[in-house]
Amino acid sequence: MVRVYRFLTFLLFLIGLLALNGNSQDLCTRVDMKPVLSLEQVRMNEMVDFLAEISGIKSLPSWPSDITGMSPEEFYKMEVKMLVDNGFPPIFLEISPGELVNRRFFGSLMFQIAMEVDPKVQEDCKDAVSETQKMECLIQHDWVYSDTGKIYREEILSVLCEKRVEIKSLIPPPPVVPPEIYVEEFKEGILEAPATTY
Repeated sequence: MVRVYRFLTFLLFLIGLLALNGNSQDLCTRVDMKPVLSLEQVRMNEMVDFLAEISGIKSLPSWPSDITGMSPEEFYKMEVKMLVDNGFPPIFLEISPGELVNRRFFGSLMFQIAMEVDPKVQEDCKDAVSETQKMECLIQHDWVYSDTGKIYREEILSVLCEKRVEIKSLIPPPPVVPPEIYVEEFKEGILEAPATTY
């Protein structure tokens, strides 16, 4: 009976830990848990937000500590600026936040990112000139899953999460700040040479 009680106590403790961890999941963990694919398209402001979170930009020291006073347009512009300032292609600057992300735009963005961070894509796709060739190369390396039809939220998030290590490598490491050196005098440590007589 004591063993059963201990086992049940341990099981409840384990369930409690899992429940606590479930509340602090990142975006990619939440995507993996969705069992059903929805046919929901993504707007540019969502796409930019996904990239800002997955790339780690939201955890940079330069990320503002208080965004409550920003309008949605200001927040979008701030996220786009931070993405571009941290190495992402400036393709975002041309698109308004309310526009739907289509497969052509997503493919173009992924190709530019992949050519920066993925050595296999750099090697295999260096001769890709046309949009069709670029898309075929992206599909071959799992940067896009299909070249036809509309692109939906789950495909976008799935690609971004699968390639998050590569996407994070686009962000330059923070600069190393050298320590400040202060000159200190230790008067009690100064030795005076004895006077010499000739």
